[in-house]
Amino acid sequence: MTKRDLALSPALLCRHCDTESLDFHTTAELADVIGIVGQPRAMSALEFGVGMRAPGYNLFVLGPPGTGKHSVLRHFLEARAAG
Repeated sequence: MTKRDLALSPALLCRHCDTESLDFHTTAELADVIGIVGQPRAMSALEFGVGMRAPGYNLFVLGPPGTGKHSVLRHFLEARAAG
């Protein structure tokens, strides 16, 4: 198999969304997403880490810069503290 066999045509590089199929007109109508979209294991790890009731345990969050790790963690902890 050559690189040419693996090449994508320009038509395959763009996906179109039929906006008529959506049940909202603007994203302002949508509810805020709570949690990390597409990261159920990360949310489970946060639940587990926060649930540790013994001294000496810490949360360590790792990922590329600019992905919202700090914001998500802060939101999660603030919501947990408020509850």
